[in-house]
Amino acid sequence: MAADLMQSFMGKHVEKVVLAAAVAIFLGALGWFVIFTQSQEKLRQEVKSRVDQAKERVNKAGFKEAVTPEELIALGIGQPVLTVPGLESMLKGLGAPWDALTRLGENQPKKQEIIVGPVQPKTLPKVVPIEDLEVAVGRGTTSEPVPNPLAKLVASKGTLYDVAWAGVVGRMDLTAQLEECTAGRADYQPILISKVELQRRELKPDGTWSEWQAVSPSAPKAFLDKLPKFPANPQDKRAVGEWGSGIFTRQADVRRMPFYPLVASDPEGQTVRALAGPIPGVEQPPPPQPAAKEETPAAKVAEGAPEAPAAPAVETPPPPKATGANLPPWFQQQPTKETEKPAEGPKAVTPAIAAKHVMATLWVVDAGVEPGKTYQYQMRPSMVNPIYGTRDAVDDKARWTLELAGEWSRPSKEVTIPPVNQFFFVGSFGGKPNLELHRWIFSQWVTVPSAQASIGAPVLYVKPRWKIRVPGGGTETKEVDVDLSPGILLVDIIRNFRYRPEGNPSAIATNILVYAESQGRLSQRIEWLDRQAANMARKGREAVVPTRPGEEVPSPPPVRTPPPPPKPPAKK
Repeated sequence: MAADLMQSFMGKHVEKVVLAAAVAIFLGALGWFVIFTQSQEKLRQEVKSRVDQAKERVNKAGFKEAVTPEELIALGIGQPVLTVPGLESMLKGLGAPWDALTRLGENQPKKQEIIVGPVQPKTLPKVVPIEDLEVAVGRGTTSEPVPNPLAKLVASKGTLYDVAWAGVVGRMDLTAQLEECTAGRADYQPILISKVELQRRELKPDGTWSEWQAVSPSAPKAFLDKLPKFPANPQDKRAVGEWGSGIFTRQADVRRMPFYPLVASDPEGQTVRALAGPIPGVEQPPPPQPAAKEETPAAKVAEGAPEAPAAPAVETPPPPKATGANLPPWFQQQPTKETEKPAEGPKAVTPAIAAKHVMATLWVVDAGVEPGKTYQYQMRPSMVNPIYGTRDAVDDKARWTLELAGEWSRPSKEVTIPPVNQFFFVGSFGGKPNLELHRWIFSQWVTVPSAQASIGAPVLYVKPRWKIRVPGGGTETKEVDVDLSPGILLVDIIRNFRYRPEGNPSAIATNILVYAESQGRLSQRIEWLDRQAANMARKGREAVVPTRPGEEVPSPPPVRTPPPPPKPPAKK
């Protein structure tokens, strides 16, 4: 029954309910429209007002009228001129820190030059070439294991090795290099040579030269293992710091790499140290001195500064020593813990300021040479880039290039390594040549006064179980088989050749031995000359015993090489 009553009510008043809902929605929409329209109108009025104000300011004739007073003060327009007393009063208000700063300049000259110029970017300097190459040749015995030794001896105190060498000495102009690096700037850094490279070429049997080949320095393995390793990444500051510190610490050894330790040497040869002469230490040029500047209108003195009295004459301070303080900061990031001593002289020596150029002595020793062959050498230095890592480098290549290589020097003079086997034509017996054979082995000479050979055959001679004195100054001896074969092939004997020695008024009858060298070249020996050369060599070499380098040893007379005789007459 209740359901019937509700149904009858909705049926009677449904139209009124729908009409009431529609009126409520209309009134809400009308209210929202009125409110929104009023807020938008207010915003439009505010924007229009600001645009009108801006137009009014822009349309005014003067700039001062277009900005506010606060903006004029911020721009400094229309303000009173700042006077010196006004500035002093303002500075006094800064307090104690400013007072302490001003007292730092109380004793400085009042007259100052103000020079303003553009900062020139730094470019990569060129490395000056090495000059005046000289070559020392010699032979000796070392206790250092070496590749391809001339001879090998197992003794009670260890194994000994015979070596021949060519030591190349050159000079580098450090003063010219410093001028190239600074280019007129006042900055100063020591010249750090990072390595010295060597190349050689060999004279071929046809008289032409071979191609240049790189030479590995002959130095003790323990020394080579301690050399700083070149960084794989030049921007790795830690690796670069370790490498740079090692180069600085071992600068003397980098410039003059040590040779194998010699237990004995042949006094007829020469070491690279003896050729170079005394060396004071690690040479460094003095820093460049600034040139005296003349006053020009461009260099003005600050206004109001009184004339400063003339400064008393002072002595020129000595140039700074090549210490770590002169190096770039990245060199000191990883200092080495060990303190190593240079091979000779003090740690670093800076010569006094002088007009002459400071020359650095460089050398490399080549123990890969073969006795009897002729060589030429060329050398070049590399140095640490003085502008590495600097912000004012001209580009990234100049900034991150760590090592600069120089140009190769001019070739040295030709040098021939003395052969360890020598022979002298001292006569003939029964139609066979009679030879005197000499062999250098373990820093001593083994001599055979007479050895017969046959024409048309090579000369082969081995002296078995020869007692050798072990080098090093002791009394130990060893029995070894000594090969005295000179490596020649006898071709012919020309008998009763009329030869006139230098200075003799008349000719003498003598014999000439024609032979072929190991490389195929034909040569000859004159019996009269070879007899004299053999006597001189034998007398000098019999008194020589294998001693340590630097000990007093009898100086043998020089062995004269016989000059080539006149061309023999053709055989009929």
